[in-house]
Amino acid sequence: MIALTALALTAAPTVLGANSTEKAMHALQAYGQCVVDDRPDAAASVLAQDFRTESYRLALRALMKRAGPCRGRELPKGVVATSGLPAAGALAEALLRRNRILDDLEARTAVHSDLPPIEARNAGELVAICAIRGDSDSVARLLRTDAGSDAELDALRAVGSSVSKCLPAKTKSSFTRESLRALVSLAAYRLATFNAQVPK
Repeated sequence: MIALTALALTAAPTVLGANSTEKAMHALQAYGQCVVDDRPDAAASVLAQDFRTESYRLALRALMKRAGPCRGRELPKGVVATSGLPAAGALAEALLRRNRILDDLEARTAVHSDLPPIEARNAGELVAICAIRGDSDSVARLLRTDAGSDAELDALRAVGSSVSKCLPAKTKSSFTRESLRALVSLAAYRLATFNAQVPK
């Protein structure tokens, strides 16, 4: 494994489509929390879909733009454009908090012999799953921080170290701070949901 040489975790982050500010990242986090507080089942339903499909993209866009009481809050411009990764990540984070998954992330995301291996749907998700199972404490610490804060940056560096160990040999990868946070939040939520199939 090689070091993650191009992890974009500078104090001036690359944005939700162009150049994002701390204010924009924090606004998106708050907006995602508001959507989940108001419509948790709808948010869970969207995230249960395959993000590679057009129906997922349309459902995510509709949920974020028709969020009822959240309309008065600021939704950063361009946040649901293209893949909608930052928006989906904000929803996943809010669901992780609502369901108290971060309180015991390691157990909630561990490999279960009673279940088949989970299938990663792209390279980013594969790396995120590996990082979560390699250092769930760092991921949980990251997802408890305010988006765009200095505490987030410190936590991202720890997660970045785990990510570097998950990259295939002789490969490089780069992430903005918001994309890495979104990737691990979505993977953590998917793993916890997947593991919930195990009878208690």
